[in-house]
Amino acid sequence: MFDPDPELLTLSVYQQSSILKALKALSVYAGCSELFKRMKAELGLKWKKYDSTALVRSILEERVSWSDVLDRLSIIRMLGWRYYFPIAFAALTGLRRSEVFWSLEIVGERGLHGYFNEELSALEHFRFPEIFLRRTKNAYLSFISPRVKRLLETFQEKVSPEAIECKLRKRGLNGVFRLARKAWATEMRKILPTELVDLLQGRVPGSVFTRYYYRPDLQEAGKKVLKALKPLEDRLLPAQPPELASEAGRGASWPLKKMGEVRTYVENT
Repeated sequence: MFDPDPELLTLSVYQQSSILKALKALSVYAGCSELFKRMKAELGLKWKKYDSTALVRSILEERVSWSDVLDRLSIIRMLGWRYYFPIAFAALTGLRRSEVFWSLEIVGERGLHGYFNEELSALEHFRFPEIFLRRTKNAYLSFISPRVKRLLETFQEKVSPEAIECKLRKRGLNGVFRLARKAWATEMRKILPTELVDLLQGRVPGSVFTRYYYRPDLQEAGKKVLKALKPLEDRLLPAQPPELASEAGRGASWPLKKMGEVRTYVENT
């Protein structure tokens, strides 16, 4: 169980720390905590803290924007609607990959009844706690436009996240869902306070201010989010569901507009 694996060193600091914590908990449960401590010392494993310098370097070097997302989606579009729409949906909601497919599955099986809040124009993920509320990664709310709602209701394709990832890997497009989530958060921070961006991405800050005092107007926030996403949505999605692409690789028939038009619109609003 404690044999070192070189692949573990490629994981992030957070992932390595989580693995160590899990092994420690397992050793306590199995009554061999002393063995864990001894093996940990022999292998030179240490509890790691996140390097703040690495964070600053990441911010400076890793530029994330809608342009990056659209560059990849222009390629993914040619795979067909069944592969394209889940990623476009992720780009417009900021959901994680797994959360995107859970949402698609819920709507496909039972529709939007008890899931979509008409007043807020939002998907209420928290109404399915056994699915969306996990120990560390959660999803509470996603604002969606009438167009996204319509396309979501009519999307009946059965496709797994593994099938999409396989298609993306073959084309060197790994990490598209993660990139879309980062771009969404980066852009939303321009119009929303950090606390609200955190909430919409499934994070609830533990500050006293957030827990006891901060009560934002979600209806107004939803209007801001949908207005900011409108130019991106116009470029990503057709007005009506397109015909499904054939397995031979024929892409959907709507054009993906140039990013310059999106950037000009955002800068002028």
